[in-house]
Amino acid sequence: MGAGLLLAIPACSDDEGSDPCANLGPHDVVPAECATGGPDFGSAEGGEVRFEYMEFPSTGCGNAGDAPCGPGGATTATRVIGYEMLSMTPDAMTFPNVGGCTSLVNLDTWPTGQGTARTYADMGDLTLTGGPEVLTVPSADAASPDPLGRSHDSYKFYLGPDDTDKYISDNTAYDVSWTGDADHPAQTAPMYMPGAYTLLEPAFENGVEVTNTGDFTLTWGDEGNAELPAGTGPGMLSLVAFAIPGVGVSHLCVGPDSGTIVVPSAIVEEAATLAGDAGAAILLRGKLTHQLAEVLDNDGPVDPVRRIDMLG
Repeated sequence: MGAGLLLAIPACSDDEGSDPCANLGPHDVVPAECATGGPDFGSAEGGEVRFEYMEFPSTGCGNAGDAPCGPGGATTATRVIGYEMLSMTPDAMTFPNVGGCTSLVNLDTWPTGQGTARTYADMGDLTLTGGPEVLTVPSADAASPDPLGRSHDSYKFYLGPDDTDKYISDNTAYDVSWTGDADHPAQTAPMYMPGAYTLLEPAFENGVEVTNTGDFTLTWGDEGNAELPAGTGPGMLSLVAFAIPGVGVSHLCVGPDSGTIVVPSAIVEEAATLAGDAGAAILLRGKLTHQLAEVLDNDGPVDPVRRIDMLG
């Protein structure tokens, strides 16, 4: 499990002459003859539920450098962001490069980029069921951006220091439910929380040194790769990201969960330049799943079809 973002794996090509609908990657434009009527990764954006297990180094912070680095001195935290949208211009932001790295600095890429003229739906109470206890996500202060720096007229947010044992089970299927309101029906969608894993190189510690003289290779163990249930989107993914104070999440690298991600030297150099003389940035590493739900109103799916990104 890990705090993180993102995405989906392109499908492999098949023999010439086979069913073209079977060869579509999750971010491919879906031809009309292949459309299922439900949401896909080319659908308009309709919101997000991001459910994260976050782990922080146990030392290296505080005035004496001997305190844990999580919120309030925590070593772990549960974090949830949830919102639903009925419109946005453009309908969707471009996905980051899958199998490579993407700069998010210009805020024109999902998930940190946002369109204009956004209208939000209040889908009622948001709960996550499947862990030791049901987690009901409270409404957030709309005047405050979410942790990715995005503004929302209406959204749900939860941050619980050192309460992961209360709400999170690894390798676990969850139900994400909205109670609905006068305009939107009650709805439940699946989400899968990956398992715990070991960071190998660099190890899990505060003060990882990243030199800007070449590619930066990161490796981790193969734990947390239990067989996912059918329909769990594109399967397990892994990510590396840099978060820079005053900038936010600046660069993101996403790919299949192969145990290794290589950050090209050009990305490292750009991040180091943004970090400035202090060279300070937060290194994020995570495993995740990316499933889809659909925005509904009392007449059924909204038009156009709008996806809700479900990130465990």
